[in-house]
Amino acid sequence: MNLIVPLLENGANINDKNKEAKTPLIIATIQNNEPLLKLLLERGANVHEKSIKLKTPLMYACEKGYLEIVNLLLQYKSNINEKDKEGVTPLMYACLSEHERVVELLLKYNVKIDDQDYLDSNRKTALIFASENGFPGITKLLIENGAEINAKDSDNFTALMYAIENGYTSIAKYLINQGAIIDHKNVECGHLLIRAIINGNKDIIRFLIDSNVSVHEKDKHGRTALFYACNYGYDDIVEQLIKKGTEINAKDVNKKTALILNLNYNNLYENIIRHLIDNGMNILEKDNSNKSALMYACRCKYANVNMINYLIQHGSIINDKNDTGLTPLMYACINGNKKIVHYLIEQGANINEKDENDRTPLIYASIYNNVNSVERLLEEKEIIQINEKDNNNKTAYDYALDNENDTIVSLLEPFHEIN
Repeated sequence: MNLIVPLLENGANINDKNKEAKTPLIIATIQNNEPLLKLLLERGANVHEKSIKLKTPLMYACEKGYLEIVNLLLQYKSNINEKDKEGVTPLMYACLSEHERVVELLLKYNVKIDDQDYLDSNRKTALIFASENGFPGITKLLIENGAEINAKDSDNFTALMYAIENGYTSIAKYLINQGAIIDHKNVECGHLLIRAIINGNKDIIRFLIDSNVSVHEKDKHGRTALFYACNYGYDDIVEQLIKKGTEINAKDVNKKTALILNLNYNNLYENIIRHLIDNGMNILEKDNSNKSALMYACRCKYANVNMINYLIQHGSIINDKNDTGLTPLMYACINGNKKIVHYLIEQGANINEKDENDRTPLIYASIYNNVNSVERLLEEKEIIQINEKDNNNKTAYDYALDNENDTIVSLLEPFHEIN
């Protein structure tokens, strides 16, 4: 610092800039060199000069959390509401870096909190930054000083939505208790409750439901919170949603119910499936491809006989067809679960049924190389029509040859009819 005074007295430019457009005052701030800063300010350094990123000394000080330097710069009338290249203000920098005492100081100097002219390039407020990053003390400070609790950024996210999205339970609870709107929807992501379920934060989920959040809201896929609670296997949340009156037979944009969607994703949460059915789920509902819950269950990777039995005992139609004529037995043969194939046959499934491509369950079992299914179907040798051809003029035996499946070929060969 001994060199600074002679240089200035010999005409050195106190506001000169380096290649990053940083002035001596900015550099002194970044270095937390309070004596040098005072000297420069006393000698007339410009507190409003900006770096190449359009950041002022005050912004750097707030970002670093240098409380004394922030106070000094404010005493020299640094613009407390200035914005940098990205639209970030000194207050936002303090919030982003969790410098609570700096925020307190800025608030004492009447910094603007929510003014539309003082939002960043994504229209985020200081409160959104604090909530998004999980800083409860700063969040509370801003609310107590009049921050708009329901302000939205360019993605239509509020502070509460960010708190939920990032799992900051205490902040989310605080914001709700302070009046944050809990039924606010985001452009893409739907309802707060849905987001909480997707993120797996059960504390927040229960708190939202207990706060009487709407359980009927749908996202862009037409799905309510019930769909997601079923999909993620949260049986306790499913029970809570049903008690709150959620529409149990609601359908998404593809006309799938929560039960069908659950089975479609190969999720076999038996407690949830039973709970849905026991509470009034219409088991006969079909989606837009005319598939029933039983069809999805029969093709479900983790299906078991108990679940198939439960669906049939509660009214599922065993020989029902989808839009292309596939039956539950055909799906079971595609899936290759011999026990389910056996159970369906025992319950009266038509083993010679054909779809719109004239394919039988046996043909599907052969196409998908499911030896066990072929073996079980052949046990019905008195009634099974082994040499039926599909619209490609192929039998189950032909497909076994195509697949080079010697086991299925050997099983079918004794019954093969040579034209």
